[in-house]
Amino acid sequence: MEIGEISQRLKSARLNKGLSRESLSVYVGLSENSYRDIENGKTRLFHPKLKEIAKQLDISMEHLFFGSSATLENEQILKESIEKYGKQIEELELELEITKALLNTERKMLKEREATIINILGVIEEKRGSY
Repeated sequence: MEIGEISQRLKSARLNKGLSRESLSVYVGLSENSYRDIENGKTRLFHPKLKEIAKQLDISMEHLFFGSSATLENEQILKESIEKYGKQIEELELELEITKALLNTERKMLKEREATIINILGVIEEKRGSY
């Protein structure tokens, strides 16, 4: 599974469908530059839009990754890769939720401290005014 081969299969499939980069990028909801980077192998292999791109080009993900000589072993490699990256995404999403919760807790504590300081300053001002 070489990036250059995948890029070439994307380009060939696009040209076989008679599509320009611009028109394909519009169909899948990407900028032309973003699609060009995918087709040229400059962006990550597991781009979120890759499945949609393959669908628009009427090619299977199996063909995209392994060409016409795909085997059951290659299918298993693809499934394992998708599972691996899927788990990493899930872990990152969980980490993000935990970080958000921690930040919200910290924000609440800071607001409480701010309110306390404002109250203390108010008391000090009252004491100054009574002298």
